[in-house]
Amino acid sequence: MKIILGLIFVVFSSVCFAQISLFATATTDYVSRGVSYSNNGPAVQGGSEYVMPIGATLGVWTTTLGDNTGGQELDFYAGYKKEVFENMVVGGKIISYRYLKNTSSDYLEGNINFSYKIFKLDIYYAPQVPVATRTETYKNLYFNFSASHEVMKDISIGTAIGYSYFDNKNLADSNNRFDGILSLIKTMQDTTISLNFSDTSRKNVAGEKQKDQSLSIAATISI
Repeated sequence: MKIILGLIFVVFSSVCFAQISLFATATTDYVSRGVSYSNNGPAVQGGSEYVMPIGATLGVWTTTLGDNTGGQELDFYAGYKKEVFENMVVGGKIISYRYLKNTSSDYLEGNINFSYKIFKLDIYYAPQVPVATRTETYKNLYFNFSASHEVMKDISIGTAIGYSYFDNKNLADSNNRFDGILSLIKTMQDTTISLNFSDTSRKNVAGEKQKDQSLSIAATISI
């Protein structure tokens, strides 16, 4: 009984002292892993995150999409992170991707991540990603290495390099590929503005490089 009461106290304390954040973003292009999901057009995004002192996190995030996609993406995630050494943080989370106008494209993805000072490594794995308009699925393994550095007060440079591995090479748009992004970031109290350039090595079914280059501006307000 004492153990049960102790566990209830820990959970109750964590909930009471949890931090809740809200954020909203306006961007000229919604780019994920180097690919535009808004048809190279603007998108409105927002979310909320619930962080407990024990390191557990619950969150929700949403964005508008291009006309020929799911209309709106709604993601739910749950995670945990812990500082194992000084400046070394290890974490992981499970993400549920949901597409409100195309529920057959919904899928789950797992993540583990390691960060040390200005560097971070993310590893994602999705065991069953649906293919639009088809009954096939594929497995996707994605690595992303990122870093950011403040070059002057409130101004930072961020960069990231990613690599996507797909197990089904017979599907269109599933060739293994690199992606990269370079960002110039300005912070002003609760507002962050970034100028971003991204590209990929993605190819179409004919083996020709896709036109994935994107130059975008994003503004995020946090509460």
